[in-house]
Amino acid sequence: MARLTIMWVILGFCTCVNAQHDDSEVGRKILPGEELTYSMNYGWFTIGRAEIYLDQEIWHLNGQPHYYIQCRVQTTGFFDFFTSTDICLESWIDTTSLRPATSYRQVFFGRKVDVRTDRYDYADSLTITTYVEDVDRHQVKKSSLADTLVLDLLSTYLNLRDKIYEHQPSDTTVVKIHFSNDIYPFGIVHSGAVEDGLLKYDFILAASDQYKKNNAAYVLGSKRGLVIPEQIVIELTLGRLRFELVDRKVPLK
Repeated sequence: MARLTIMWVILGFCTCVNAQHDDSEVGRKILPGEELTYSMNYGWFTIGRAEIYLDQEIWHLNGQPHYYIQCRVQTTGFFDFFTSTDICLESWIDTTSLRPATSYRQVFFGRKVDVRTDRYDYADSLTITTYVEDVDRHQVKKSSLADTLVLDLLSTYLNLRDKIYEHQPSDTTVVKIHFSNDIYPFGIVHSGAVEDGLLKYDFILAASDQYKKNNAAYVLGSKRGLVIPEQIVIELTLGRLRFELVDRKVPLK
């Protein structure tokens, strides 16, 4: 699986943000303590599972409150034996701006390993300092703060849950996503369509060897006080990758 395809697998949960961040926490459509579990399907086969969890506790980094969020994607059964994949993402995200402070990624794909930590510094410009643990290498990426909002994958997800609730048909949102020391454009469009009683939002993704421009890529969501991503579909070159929500746990009040 190429780098961009790994990114799209993870991005199934981490999509749709408003290009302008809001410094207000009032009325947030985010539920700390929520845990979502998905089945991961490729074509007709169930090949694994994915989980995403937002910690109920607020973490403090440098005296500032942050959300802690974790995502895990794993192959299981027959497919795990032949193409074992285990992806773990963790991010600490400012509760006010919903911008990432620190991100950690650990990817095992067959014999390939990718372990890295990204630190985001918002001074005169955005500076992302990366330590790639498996090869002991440091990398730096810069972006103007006046440019389109740059996020990691999990801060994109949090913005999704917070902002999409207010989206109307034809609303289009574009951001940039930092992944493996590159920055990729990403967008989402509220299509206005309804499938199986669920609202449909189309993705705008960068083309790759595994994903061709104009292939199907969308999320279907239910609106129950929060927008819940129920299904995520990405049509890849060799078949359809589909995630389906199988369990949702929420904290006791």
